[in-house]
Amino acid sequence: MKKSKLYIFLSILTIIFLFGTAAICSQCSQNGEPPGEEPPGEEPPEEPPLVEKSAPTIKLSIQEGYPKYSEESSVCYYRVEAEVTGNPIPDVVFSHDVSESSWGDYVAQVNIATVDEVIILTATATNSEGSDDASITLEWGCNGEENKDPEITEIILSDESVYNNEEYDVLVVATDPDGDDLEYKWIIESGIIDDDSINPMKWRAPGVPGIYEIEVKVTDGNGGEDTDSISVMVNTYLLGSVPQVVGEGGYVGDGVIDNSGGCLFAGDSNDDAGGFEELIRGFISFDISSLSDAKIREATLTFNHKNIFSDPSGFGDLNVIIADWGENTITPADFGIGGELIGESSDPDFSISGNDLIEKLQDAVDTGKTRIQFVILFILMGTDGQDDWDGWEYDQSDVTLDISYVP
Repeated sequence: MKKSKLYIFLSILTIIFLFGTAAICSQCSQNGEPPGEEPPGEEPPEEPPLVEKSAPTIKLSIQEGYPKYSEESSVCYYRVEAEVTGNPIPDVVFSHDVSESSWGDYVAQVNIATVDEVIILTATATNSEGSDDASITLEWGCNGEENKDPEITEIILSDESVYNNEEYDVLVVATDPDGDDLEYKWIIESGIIDDDSINPMKWRAPGVPGIYEIEVKVTDGNGGEDTDSISVMVNTYLLGSVPQVVGEGGYVGDGVIDNSGGCLFAGDSNDDAGGFEELIRGFISFDISSLSDAKIREATLTFNHKNIFSDPSGFGDLNVIIADWGENTITPADFGIGGELIGESSDPDFSISGNDLIEKLQDAVDTGKTRIQFVILFILMGTDGQDDWDGWEYDQSDVTLDISYVP
């Protein structure tokens, strides 16, 4: 009987043990993997990168277009913006801000109530790493009303007619209703400007004739501006031949020979006229009265001979001098008239040009003269004693003065 009870008790313990073990194994095998192991094929999650922290920096600047005047409250107001760096993102506190952050956490509005009031705006940026300060001084900068744009009324060129490669003054007429100081910015389609920010400015017209645009922008420093432009016709130089005054030219000798109004001659004569050979000089006169106020750009004086008499080779080169005998007919008394050498040639057909001739012609125009006159003579002015004409002869029509000019 005792053995039977023992067997029954052992059987009950065995059943309890088996059920307990099954429950424990069932809990261990959930998800099909042993406890403490990750599912096969999956990587453990990466930790987020560390962001480096930094202390704040702060700078203050006035927003473009400010200050402005409020007619409603009669104040001159600024909006000042803080430029901030730092990690974590800093908080900013302004010493003045009538808007109470209405324009954002980094923008403050400051009102200046009178022309004598000065406010020093201070801003502090703070985060966990530290803080930084910045300040800006604000004072009355308004004219008692909202800023008005400047107004351009016209652009004026110093000359009505414009020619290539010439320099001109260009003026913009502009006013500012607020009395602000004006600044200028010139823009050209072509040509050369020495300074594009002055008024008036100097513009050298382009070398190629045509229509070109000149534009100017006027600003008042308070956000106001106006822009205007003009189209300019650029012309080329005028070309022409200066007319001779035939009655004031010809040739005379150092004795009695007088060929006023006739051809030019340089050399010596025979002894038929006064019983002895005479030295001969030629004269030619050009009328420049129509060139008043002109600017001479090019000039060429050309001689094409008509005849060569005997042998003038012993006289040396032919000299051309600028002289001045006025609006008069030449006489033998003009033989010794003085002048300034402008050119010389060993060939009877030649031309004279260049800056020296241009300058002498321009000087005659600028000083109000009506004539520019030339004398031709040989360097070695002595007769050869052979009782014949020796020299070079020119018709007045064969001596020309061609120019290009700006009227």
